[in-house]
Amino acid sequence: MFSYVESFESIRKLLMDFLRNGIDVSKLGLLDHVIESAKIDQVKILNSYQPLAVQRALFGATRNINNVVELMKEKIEIARETHENPKTLELSLEIIEHLSTIAPYIDHFMIKGETKETDRINELSRILYRKAIHLGFYNDIETQLKNARITDEEAKAFVEKLSENIGFEVETVDE
Repeated sequence: MFSYVESFESIRKLLMDFLRNGIDVSKLGLLDHVIESAKIDQVKILNSYQPLAVQRALFGATRNINNVVELMKEKIEIARETHENPKTLELSLEIIEHLSTIAPYIDHFMIKGETKETDRINELSRILYRKAIHLGFYNDIETQLKNARITDEEAKAFVEKLSENIGFEVETVDE
């Protein structure tokens, strides 16, 4: 069974090896495995029967993991070509610390089907997001939507529908 905790520890070891011996892009499949697992887990979370607040916390954290690891992989590939290896790898190791902090909470849900400390998940997810932006490991929203092939009109329609659904959920829609 997939584990974020184990995967991030393996990635940490891989990055340390890259620092010592240079980047070997053939070994980056480990990051692909995390990226794909995070995509699958986002769907599982949305299809779970957890309360909306729990789904939102878990989905947000898993989405952050996905985005950070995707951009980390891209940056490592580019670093090899542009000879920015040590700096990129050191920044990657710094962000791995934050990924490793949130990983046990996601594993607890994905492996055991149980949630714990939703507020803590939200807090760690926000910290990860802010640190990822600061270190350059997070795409802006426009880039994310473009990569997902979502048009401005589709995004607007989604937000309107989401707002309507939240209104029904908290009973603020005019009767």
